Amino acid sequence: STFYPIGSLSYDVISHYFIPYVEIDGFLEENSYSKITAENPWLIPGKKVYNTSHKLNLTGGIKGNLSTKVSYLFYANYSIIDSMYFFVNANQNTTNPLFNRFTVETDNVELTRLVGEITIAPSSKINIFLRAQYDKYKLKEMAKPWHKPDFTALASIRYNLRDKIVLTLDAFATGKRFVKESNNSIKSLEGITDINLGIEYRYNKKLSGFLNLNNLTSSKYNIYYLYPMYRFNLKVGLTYAF
Repeated sequence: STFYPIGSLSYDVISHYFIPYVEIDGFLEENSYSKITAENPWLIPGKKVYNTSHKLNLTGGIKGNLSTKVSYLFYANYSIIDSMYFFVNANQNTTNPLFNRFTVETDNVELTRLVGEITIAPSSKINIFLRAQYDKYKLKEMAKPWHKPDFTALASIRYNLRDKIVLTLDAFATGKRFVKESNNSIKSLEGITDINLGIEYRYNKKLSGFLNLNNLTSSKYNIYYLYPMYRFNLKVGLTYAF
């Protein structure tokens, strides 16, 4: 059996404007085949992945409100993780001649993460969310944290007009990622930049239609190694709630 710590401490220093806090916990992450393929649908069939043990998860930061319209969250996290999984292209062989299926490699990891978030709501119609995250991996055996970027950033704007028309504009970016080629050499993938626009029209509480315009800048990048993202693309549809 494994013992996982749990505890938290926070103190409201200035009436919801400045709240320092510390949290400690741990948990077992169950890695079922359905869960892993939901993250990467090109996993080789029947691949079994060890459960991931988050032995220690220590977080410290500050949160609060800068005003009635602006809130923030900044924290640093240190984690000790056993059997963390990473996606790598399966070795080229007769069953995978195109090198386009994935397997996983696991390693024991120390992960340091810095996160900053700001939410701005100038009115009930508009919500702006900004987030930046920096990750540093200390690996026991692997050369690189395959397919994991060291930096991610997101900016999202949501505009709700009388609960009838909802506009969403998302822009995100990541740092470079490292992947392992078929000859076990290391290759770096360029960082990602992407902008998406979503438009939803709510005819009534049950019926709505949507139009999503994806990759407005027509950026060329790989979701996973050898799996390029579509350039500019759109999706149109209807939703109905019973």
